[in-house]
Parts: sequence; C-alpha cells; structure tokens
Amino acid sequence: MKWKPLDSTIGEDEIRAVESEYSIQFPPLFKAFLMSYHYVSLQFDNVEVDGEYIGDCRFIEMPSLSSEERLQPLDFLINAWEPLLSAGYVPFAECEDSQGPVCFDTMRRQEDGDCPVVWFLHDHLHELGEEMSRNRDHLAPYVRPIFGSFKEMMTVLCSREAVAEDTEE
Repeated sequence: MKWKPLDSTIGEDEIRAVESEYSIQFPPLFKAFLMSYHYVSLQFDNVEVDGEYIGDCRFIEMPSLSSEERLQPLDFLINAWEPLLSAGYVPFAECEDSQGPVCFDTMRRQEDGDCPVVWFLHDHLHELGEEMSRNRDHLAPYVRPIFGSFKEMMTVLCSREAVAEDTEE
C-alpha cells in the first residue's frame, strides 16, 4: 500500500495569522499548497543540469505540515531565520539536510503575487551575523537562485517526482 497524504484542514485564517505575526505575505500558490494536504515529511529532489543541481541545492525539504503541528514547523523556520525578513526574504523550506533556508524573494514579487525562490548557505548567514543578515546589500553575494517562482519550482520538481513514481511501478 502506498502512503497517501491527508487532506489539509489548515485554513486561510491560520495562514493569515502567520503572515500577520511576521508582517509578510506568502505567494498565493504557496497558500494553496499549505491548504492542500497534511504530511509529516516532504522532500523534493532537485534537477541536474550539465551535472550540477539548479542553485547548487540537491534537494528541498518542506517543513512538516502534520494535522497535529499544523503551521508550527513553518512558524519555527521563519522565526529561526527572522533577520532575513527585513531584507525581503521569507524562509519557507530548507536546502538539503538543513544547509540553509530556502526563501521567497519578496522584493522581486511578480504581478500574480509569486516570488523567485532562492536559498542561503547557513554558514554564510552565521558569518554575517544577525544585523548584517537584515541588510539586502550585505546578503546579495550569498543569494543562490533556484527557481524563478514557486510555480516554476513546483512544476519542475513535481513533474520530476511524477516521472520517478511512474518508473518505480
């Protein structure tokens, strides 16, 4: 028997509460993702191009969205990297084995509300320190672009997952 996620019971009010707490706005598709399913563990393997992973990130780990914890792991992730918010980066996942936060670049928000997806190596953020991590100019040399938008990320990574599942059966 294959594992199947549960339909989410997370609603817009819970998402708005997190957005309000941190004065942020998630992309609409990410909100829809949060309201789709509960899961304990979700990892997307990244795509290799010419022998290298896009953005030098092998896989992306989404925070748990269990029916018990709900948005707490996402809240914890945002809080852990809170200085990035001042620079316009909203953490929503982690890059391979907690190597650093995967973020929405909200300063480059698109007309549809979606945002580019980038990540930072946690070593660089710790070297910069909390105050300099609040400054976009100080962060610029360490930004690692992954996808042009959350929609692109999900399209590429879910298509890859679907292909992998089809070949396993």
